[in-house]
Amino acid sequence: MRMVLGGATTLLLVASAGCTHATLAPPRPASGVSQFSLPHPDSQPNSITNGPHGSLWFSEERGNRIGRITRKGEITEFRIGTPNSGPLGIAVGRDGKVWFTENKIGRVAYLLPSGRIIEFSLPAHDSYPDTMTTTPDGSVWFTEWGSDKVADITARGIVKEYPVPTLNSEPDGITFGPDGNIWFSESAGNKIGRVTAGGVVTEFPLPHPASHPDGMTPGPDGRLWFVEHGGNRIGRISMSGKLSEYPLPGNDRGPDTIVAAPDHHLWFTDFFTGQLTTFSTAGGARDVSLGDANSGPHGMALGSGGTIWFVEEHANTVGRLDLAHYAHRLRGGS
Repeated sequence: MRMVLGGATTLLLVASAGCTHATLAPPRPASGVSQFSLPHPDSQPNSITNGPHGSLWFSEERGNRIGRITRKGEITEFRIGTPNSGPLGIAVGRDGKVWFTENKIGRVAYLLPSGRIIEFSLPAHDSYPDTMTTTPDGSVWFTEWGSDKVADITARGIVKEYPVPTLNSEPDGITFGPDGNIWFSESAGNKIGRVTAGGVVTEFPLPHPASHPDGMTPGPDGRLWFVEHGGNRIGRISMSGKLSEYPLPGNDRGPDTIVAAPDHHLWFTDFFTGQLTTFSTAGGARDVSLGDANSGPHGMALGSGGTIWFVEEHANTVGRLDLAHYAHRLRGGS
């Protein structure tokens, strides 16, 4: 275990105790989207997750920082003491600890309210830990993209790894399923995997080659939904392993991260087209432009008050979509 003292940055408009108060950008008239620029250029925000008191937490892969944004758009950043750690996946535990993966150095860490960062080295330096999720009992799980494993970690840093049977499978997305098991995607293995509480790993091959499954989420129908980053499709899998796929209009969208909204629609980021997309089996896909086709929307998370939050890697922003405003515009409101 290593303890690293991080530093909270104080920048931009009105700052106190390391908190940056960002000015709320007016929503895009046709979409209900607001965007907040990060204090440092080229931070490359990657993943985002919800936390206590309505705040969202996000990782800055190139900036080597962990960020927090409030519902009002106030941004606080915490510098990671270990240089070039490559923070990617992020999740808030039941105890309030902000966990994240350090992809470039083979570690998993958590951030304390004081700003201290506690790091734990994984058995393999080249494991390239990627995305994270938590479970109702407080467990923290993550994928190891480089070592073909899925793992969990305790607050004391005890890591238990579960090898994926397929070699060079590159485990990527991960989530807690309605059946109480951990589910994950295999980007190169072209499969969806499941780990039971007893450590049994089962794999379910996708129908089309080179689909590159990525982000996953429990859906409103009791099944898991996932994106096919390379296949330009949305997929669904039942708890028994029955698969369904839904082609998306257009080509090379690069669907990346997916969430299920309170209105029972699915939303996902389109990395290659600079859009958010809502999807339902009844109504198909509908796009929301973010104003820049090259903005690189990536991570996505549900927020409080009927909002969806996301990060844009290339635009260097955190964004928010107001679902009620979006629905009002669809009905013809102003």
